[in-house]
Amino acid sequence: MMKKVRVERDKQGFWTHPQLPEWDESTTFADSKKWFSEKGLDCALVIMDGDLGEQWGNGEIDSCLAWEPEINIQDAYLVGIWDTEDGVVAMFAFPQIILEDSDKAAEFKTDISGWVSSDGRFYGKDERLARYAGSTHRKCDCGNIIPKNSYCNPCAEKRTKEKFLAMPVVAWDGASYIYDENTDKYFSNPEELVEHYAVDDLDSSSAMLIVCKPNYARQIEDDFWCDDLPEDISFDECGGVEQETISLLNKLNEKLKTTVLSYSPGDQRLDQSLLF
Repeated sequence: MMKKVRVERDKQGFWTHPQLPEWDESTTFADSKKWFSEKGLDCALVIMDGDLGEQWGNGEIDSCLAWEPEINIQDAYLVGIWDTEDGVVAMFAFPQIILEDSDKAAEFKTDISGWVSSDGRFYGKDERLARYAGSTHRKCDCGNIIPKNSYCNPCAEKRTKEKFLAMPVVAWDGASYIYDENTDKYFSNPEELVEHYAVDDLDSSSAMLIVCKPNYARQIEDDFWCDDLPEDISFDECGGVEQETISLLNKLNEKLKTTVLSYSPGDQRLDQSLLF
């Protein structure tokens, strides 16, 4: 299996993954994709365009080291940077994407009369399960193609935003902690929050401020001593426990009811118009 390795570009900025074959000018992109496909991978090209691409084409520069090629494909990694007749290109490899409705996900074997997934497992007449097992990615309701066991970030962010906007808006009560879902940070007061956005030069319009609810200390229940008590007898019923001890425990539990240990996001959002 081809793996990601450290990229060490030469003076001109070129580099080739050590596991790539020695392709020449006669090698087509289709040939490259076939080679990667045999290893369970796919590939894509990115061309150096913009100012650097124009300078290279005009012969104004003889090195592309300033170019840091990127591609918006999950788990993709660089396998080569070369000069071509179309300009400098970078090739990325990434795990092959197989959707459930793809012919590669599963095929029907007539000799065994059943469905076999792409990983060679036999599922009999269960085409749906075979296609799911043999696929690597799925299509989200929004149309994005994502790994089948993950979630769609844009949709997750949209749901989070919709849930936030559905919360009732309240003013700060002067005591509650504030949670900002945008930065995943807690603040003891609005001034601290506003300062954070100013110092870090953050966009205040992206803030998602939620009023926190306190998490109180748990009371000490009877079952804390259950392994030490006689069978089927509660702490209050145990004759060997002094009344003073029971009274102290009850007082402690009353205190614990108002002992705040931490805070968690609640179900109300803060009125941000009063802050920014």
